[in-house]
Order: sequence, then structure tokens, then C-alpha cells
Amino acid sequence: MVKKIQTRKIAKLARSFLISFFRPGPVYVYLWATKKCDLACDYCFAKDNNSPDPSTDELKARIDHSDKLGAGLIAFFGGEPTLRKDLGELITHVDKRSMYSYVSTHGKSLDLERLNELADAGLDVLEVSIDGYDSVRGSRKTLDSDESLINRIEQVSKRTGLRYKAHQMLTPDTVNETPKLVELAIRRNLPMSFGLITHTEKFPGPGDRTNEDPEFKPRLKEVLQYLAEMKKQGAPIINPRQYFIDGIASLDEPVNWKCYAGTSVVYVTPDGKVFDCSRHLGEPDIDFLTISHNFFRAKHRDYSHCGDCLSAANHTFTHIREHPIRSALEVFKIVV
Repeated sequence: MVKKIQTRKIAKLARSFLISFFRPGPVYVYLWATKKCDLACDYCFAKDNNSPDPSTDELKARIDHSDKLGAGLIAFFGGEPTLRKDLGELITHVDKRSMYSYVSTHGKSLDLERLNELADAGLDVLEVSIDGYDSVRGSRKTLDSDESLINRIEQVSKRTGLRYKAHQMLTPDTVNETPKLVELAIRRNLPMSFGLITHTEKFPGPGDRTNEDPEFKPRLKEVLQYLAEMKKQGAPIINPRQYFIDGIASLDEPVNWKCYAGTSVVYVTPDGKVFDCSRHLGEPDIDFLTISHNFFRAKHRDYSHCGDCLSAANHTFTHIREHPIRSALEVFKIVV
């Protein structure tokens, strides 16, 4: 049975979003559920299989505090959050507080039973990270020309109303797969987003060749132009078209855009520390459970212009913030 539209969650998220115009505070909270991952993609830094995971009770306390601060969405990420056996229990905890739940996963462990478990627990949005339709060097997050995962997700979505999307990181090894994934998105009506690697000399990723491959920059420009055009033509691409336009410009010089990381979007590490964004991991060293709205009012850094970073999630939030009606219509057309 397809679940009804969650009006209580829509109302809470809308309220959180509207209040953020007048009072700094989190709309989205990204909870780092684990650093562990059973894959080892070259560009990813989140694969520390020796680090301890937060307990179920610790994550529930962080969900409760997010609710107290007025957040409307909890996103579980890592590492690979589906490695946690208690993920369904955590999703239900979010659901009972009328907040949206969002899980980002590589999808490799999502058989039909696991998908149904998460959907029945109350999961609202499932994001599957896919680097390619065929094989990709340095990554196991590919479909290998097998669409059975998409079939399973569609089956569960029809029964439960689960929303889902795919996401590709644009790297030297993945960009040649981008047109194939766009074709898949169009053919399967699969909402999809794309993200630029934000690693720099200050925050390098293992195996990151973004600045070392002389052929990558012109190829990336071509792909970004292609994505901008496919978005214009109506392909089910989540990113605002401006993301690809800014992405092209950023390859030559920093692009000024107002980022709300640290005010409307915050991240919480496995050990419970709050930080503004992945570019400043571990700064400040403050326990998330101790912060109030004063933390957001007295932000210790100015992130109003992050010209050398184009985080897809934060850039999209900025677009929603600056164009709320247009953005709502765009998202409604793609995912509803």
C-alpha cells in the first residue's frame, strides 16, 4: 500500500525553511552514521573501517537535538550507512518526529528485503551513488550494465511511496560515463544529480587527479555544458541548471555564491562534533548536543563566498533559498 503524502513532514520542513530566513538554525542536518565502507573508491576519504561507530542511543540523541533546533530533514551518510543494522530503527526515530529522512548509499547491499525494511521504517528519500553505468577505474559504485537495483527500488517505491534518486560524482574516471547515466535517467525516469569533487590542496582525496590530468579540465567543461543542455531539455536532473554554469566558470576562476553551510546546513561527525562543511572537517571542536541557536548566530567563520568549492548539496540549497517557488516547481515535476 502506497503511503500517503506526509503533510506533517511537509509542514515541518516548510516551517524550518521559513524560520531560517529570520533566525539562523539548521534546516538540514547530515548525520555521519559511520566512517566504515565495504568499498574503496579512489576519490573518497570516508572509508575508515577501524573507527568506532556511534551507538544507536547516541545517534537518537543527535536526532532529538536536531529536532529541538528546528531541523526539518535528517540525512544519514558516511561511509556506508546501510552497514548499520539499526538503520531502520534510526529512520523510525526520525519519522516519529515528523522530520524527513534521507539515506545516501552505494546500494550494493540493498536486496529487496532490506529495501522494504527501510521503506517500512519510514524512509522518505533514498539516494544511490552511482559512478557509472559500466565499469569505472577506481570505483565499485557502478551498475555494471545491470539495472536490477533500479528495478528493486521501483518495486518498493510503487508499494510504499519511497522517493529515490541517483547521484554521480564527476571525476577524471567517471565523466565518460555521465552521458550513459543521463540516458538511463531519461529512459527510467530516474531523478539524478551530479556533483563536482571539492577536494583541493587543503583537503585532498586519495587518488584525486583533478588537478593532475591535463585532459580532464576540457572534458569536464564539455560534460558540464552537456548537463546544462540536458537539464534545459527536461531531463530528470535534480541540480539547478545554474550549478553546471557555475561549475564551468569555476574551472577558470573562483565563483562567488552564497553558501549556507554552517547556518542552515550542518554536519555531525561520528564522535558527535558539529562542523560547517566537509572543507573544514573538525573545526570547531564543539559537541553537537551542547549547541543552541547562539552557535549559528555567532558563526566563527564567514562562508558567504566559497569560490573554490561547489558542493552540489549546498549549492542546491542556496538555489532553493533564493528561488523557492521556482525550485519547488522543479522538484515537484521531477520527483512527484
